[in-house]
Amino acid sequence: PSAFRQLQLYAALGFSPPQFAHVPLVVGPDGRRLAKRHGDSRLATLRQQGVSAERLIGLLAWSCGLLATPDACRATDLFACFTPWPGRLASLPRSAWVFEEATLG
Repeated sequence: PSAFRQLQLYAALGFSPPQFAHVPLVVGPDGRRLAKRHGDSRLATLRQQGVSAERLIGLLAWSCGLLATPDACRATDLFACFTPWPGRLASLPRSAWVFEEATLG
């Protein structure tokens, strides 16, 4: 719903809008949008549990098809995965991704 407003703002300011892309929805094991009912999945809570930023980045990159395995990595390690539009973004999975805490290892 915000895309229309964002496009209007770009036009009003005389800027060219960026290309938009959507990543797959993250759902819980029950198939519903990830929410409190699946436990506390806030980043702060995961960090308190000892999950490193690199682990989360690797997991999310894997969920989007950027990595073959959900191994920990730095955001800068992913620069090589991106290609000019539509490139890699065109190959993003279209179906929802199921988040399970066991995936964090």
